[in-house]
Amino acid sequence: TLTTSPDAWAQAMYNNFVTLHNTYGFDGIDIDLENAWGGTGDQVVCGLRAFFKLLHTNGYFVSMAPQTTALTPEVPSYATGSWNSYAALADTGIIDYVDIVAVQLYNNAVPYNNAVQYANALINGFQVSGCPSCPGVTGLVKVPACKIAFGWPSTNGAAPSGCPGLSGGCPYGSALSSLYNGNSVLKSTTGVMTWSVEWDESAGYQF
Repeated sequence: TLTTSPDAWAQAMYNNFVTLHNTYGFDGIDIDLENAWGGTGDQVVCGLRAFFKLLHTNGYFVSMAPQTTALTPEVPSYATGSWNSYAALADTGIIDYVDIVAVQLYNNAVPYNNAVQYANALINGFQVSGCPSCPGVTGLVKVPACKIAFGWPSTNGAAPSGCPGLSGGCPYGSALSSLYNGNSVLKSTTGVMTWSVEWDESAGYQF
């Protein structure tokens, strides 16, 4: 919940980040907000957009890991903390300030029940109505392939609900490599995000 203006919140967040960077050397941030975003969800979106601009303009890395429900071409509208809640964080008005969009293709249904079709939709673009009225918001989600890194579970335990809708379930290890090597669309993306380091270790670093 924001108690100040989005711009003031973004500046305060940036100042805090710089302190952490100077102390620990972090290269940037990853945003993973799920479910309810408090009573000022729309303002949070506006604040994050301003925060992204401050970070990226000053040479820091910005990534996000939304659930599929938060960035889906199958639903035409925005709902704070729910359907397409990340649309205004990945639209054409802000995507230049974002480095990686790592949508989690697990635990929630994959749009179209097909990772390739979903990637194509993100790359070709889809319009989302009702987005927050932040400066520069277009509602047109269009993510360059070079900024897409789909998230996949490293092993069964990493995603108890699996990859709903995907034929054959979640691809693990060599199956994931084969999926990407066998498809030009997925291969054109920048890579993958595996969940997570600890699960990678427990699975014997298959990927």
